[in-house]
Amino acid sequence: MQHWKELDRKHHPEISEAKRALIAYDIKSHPDKLMDAPVRTEKLLYDYLCKQYRIYCLSEKSDMPLMWGHYASAHTGICLEFDTKRTPFAGATIKVRYLSAYPAYDIVEGTYDSLFTKSADWSYEAEWRLIAEERAFARSSWTIKTDNDFLQIPSGVLKSIIIGCLTDNSTQRRIENIIKTNAPSVLTRKATLARDKYELVITPPFL
Repeated sequence: MQHWKELDRKHHPEISEAKRALIAYDIKSHPDKLMDAPVRTEKLLYDYLCKQYRIYCLSEKSDMPLMWGHYASAHTGICLEFDTKRTPFAGATIKVRYLSAYPAYDIVEGTYDSLFTKSADWSYEAEWRLIAEERAFARSSWTIKTDNDFLQIPSGVLKSIIIGCLTDNSTQRRIENIIKTNAPSVLTRKATLARDKYELVITPPFL
């Protein structure tokens, strides 16, 4: 308990012992306030994390039908393939841990576990996360930094764009024209339904 008292005094030196006594009396008189405290703390923590961190989610799999259904507008969107051996991905991506229970959060020391932990039900996603801090609120030196929510990536890091199997011809032509005009070195791939399996086939195939 002494550690908590020292921490509290450090961050709230203006609170006198008399005021502490009044707060304690108020809580004893209104126990519902104490019950509400964890909820308020959770909201404050969530708002703080949202202000400080930026998370980009990636997957090892580009041919997972559920992923296309969930995140690519029901197979009508696109999937981006990055060279994760290059900056900013190299050394910065973190493999997601799939657990059955929430990870503990140390409010004194701080921890990043909650940023790359997910329910075991989602393990099929084989997810990795790129965690950045908004430069204006950054506290860590090892994280990459975003500016106004944006992160610029070097040329050549984007390797290919995979077009969904249900993308209409008009949209596909627009995507191909955008790639040809702005990033001619980026390869265009296409997802199609396998003939005899509940699978997707990506062409041209990955080497």
